[in-house]
Amino acid sequence: EAQSKRSTFDNLPQALLTVFQILTGEDWNAVMYDGIMAYWGPSSSGMIVCIYFIILFICGNYILLNVFLAIAVDNLADAESLNTAQKEEAEEKERKKIARKESLENKKNNK
Repeated sequence: EAQSKRSTFDNLPQALLTVFQILTGEDWNAVMYDGIMAYWGPSSSGMIVCIYFIILFICGNYILLNVFLAIAVDNLADAESLNTAQKEEAEEKERKKIARKESLENKKNNK
């Protein structure tokens, strides 16, 4: 029984899955090797395929890294602003408490 390759560019869904596999780094060099061999090896136009895969891998990973970093920075900024808001709320409660004490002391002194 012949086993068909999973990482091909034969149709759009399979190509999208293959590009995803390359971007995640899962055995991308084997996919590149198969692509080179599909274009008659490294001595002819297979090297163009090699350049495509390397550019896809580097640029794709750079973009994915930027997305993950943007999400992380956004979450940290949200946590910091929430923490700042909680501190301001606690300070406001403390100010009100002090103002109440001063008000009570002033009333006692005026009597």
